[in-house]
This record gives sequence, C-alpha cells and structure tokens, in this order.
Amino acid sequence: MLEHLHLGDSNISVYQTAKQGNWCSGDSYFASYQNGFVTCALADGLGSGEEAMHASKLAMREIEENPHLELPELVDRCNEKMWGTRGIVLSILRIHLEDKVCEYINIGNITCNFYHPDGRMIRPVPKRGYLSGRRQNLRVQRWPYEKDMVFTMYSDGFPVDPLAKKSFCPNDTPEEIMNRISDLFKGVDDDATVMIGKANVQ
Repeated sequence: MLEHLHLGDSNISVYQTAKQGNWCSGDSYFASYQNGFVTCALADGLGSGEEAMHASKLAMREIEENPHLELPELVDRCNEKMWGTRGIVLSILRIHLEDKVCEYINIGNITCNFYHPDGRMIRPVPKRGYLSGRRQNLRVQRWPYEKDMVFTMYSDGFPVDPLAKKSFCPNDTPEEIMNRISDLFKGVDDDATVMIGKANVQ
C-alpha cells in the first residue's frame, strides 16, 4: 500500500506491506497537522497478524484522539492501552513549524533519520524495549529542523535505511522520493512500513 499525505504545506508519503500469508500488517501509522505542528507516529505490534495489528492500532487511536498532549504523556497513554496485548514498539515525531524544532520520543527498534540538504544526517538514539503496560522512563530528544530537511521513520521489516544511498535531491517531494525507491521494497517479506516526510519551514 502506498499513500501520500498532504498536511497543510507539509507532505508525507507512506509505504506499507504485510508479511506474506497475512491479510493485515502489524504496523500502524498516523500523521496530522494542527496548531502549528506536524505529528508523525509509527507503531509495530510485536509478532505479526491480527493481534499485532490490534495493539498498534490501539496506540494510533490514542495519539489521534490526543494530538495536543506532550510526547511523554502520549506515550504513557499508549502504554496504558497495552495491558493484555502483545505490546508494541513506538516512535513519535513532532515538528514545530514556527519554532523550527523537532521533538522525538521512541522505544524499540523503529528507526528515524533526518537528512540535511548538505548531506549531513541526524540519527536519534533509540531506546531499547517495548510498551507492554509496564512503566517506562523515556526522554524526548530535540534538535533544529532546517528548510528542505527530509526525514524517514521505518519499522524493522526493512533491513537497511531505505534512503541509505541518498537517492534524492533537496528539492524533491516525499512523493517523488517514494515513487523512485518503492521498487526496492518489493522483495520485503515482513510487516514493514516506511514514512518519508518533509515539513514546510521557512
């Protein structure tokens, strides 16, 4: 499945596939723009199939219904929903467009990378573990967001960074980048999701 999201002047493209033999993916994602910031979230339910999908969708529903909350509180609410489920790994990214600042919180093996127009890359430090209802101590990472930066978030169904070969230019839209590299994903046989985005800051 390929989806292109246009959130105000910011754009996010998403590619998602399910493990062979399953009708659904255990990954779920969410993206929105409101109150001057873009929020992106990606959850991977442990295992695969319907139970994994159920857990990840519970988290996305919580984020969708409470987009105004600070990131640690959002994670706490998602964590509370995990009792009795398989659990999830989760990443949430928030970009404040006016302040040109990113906030990122994570637990588990979802990867997030940022690419500067000059070729430099930012890779936030991941936090080991997963959400299962037990209390977690997580910290928010922050850094500046520059004009024409591109970001990716992807689940562990992709063995390498989809943009490892930097197959894009600063002026490319996420849709153009995704269309260019989507053929690379056809051999993936796992629940896998990649989000490619660009927030419109001046």
